[in-house]
Amino acid sequence: FAAILTDKEALAPSADSIVRVGTPGRRRALTLVNLTTGQVIEPFRDRDLAPGLLAWSPVGERLLVFGRSLPARWEDGDLLEIDANAGQTIVRADGQLRPEVDYHGSGIPTVRADWIGTDPLVFGRPIDAPKARADWYRLTTNAPVNLTAGARAVSPRLAAISNQTALMFAGQTLYRLSD
Repeated sequence: FAAILTDKEALAPSADSIVRVGTPGRRRALTLVNLTTGQVIEPFRDRDLAPGLLAWSPVGERLLVFGRSLPARWEDGDLLEIDANAGQTIVRADGQLRPEVDYHGSGIPTVRADWIGTDPLVFGRPIDAPKARADWYRLTTNAPVNLTAGARAVSPRLAAISNQTALMFAGQTLYRLSD
């Protein structure tokens, strides 16, 4: 599979939106192409997708993206998953976690997420605790698991990631993120 983000219709900022240097002027959409069959899938047609997250699962059949429903703010967006083979889409951690959105001074919305094995890993905070510290969560089929709850400090950047674990430097400490 190949994942392609394309620009679609123009976006006009609302009167109360913050316009930054990197604020996109067009909605971004996802196109998936099956490189074997040539089949084209366009999931999430009603979403505007952030440009910085296209994370394939280790087996390469599931893809994570971050998107918002228009005219919502990026902070109200969702971590989205698509099974490329089946064409099925789901909202990950729906109603439980809010991924942390950072603009890094450029205005481009960035969300940190990846995979540990078959489970997505996301940097965010519980929806019911918006003032809580942002942590790394493993999104299991049952519930999100906070992997950094015991860490004194947390970084939104991972030092390394493998099929079963991730490493994070925070302060001067290296943490192993696993269940």
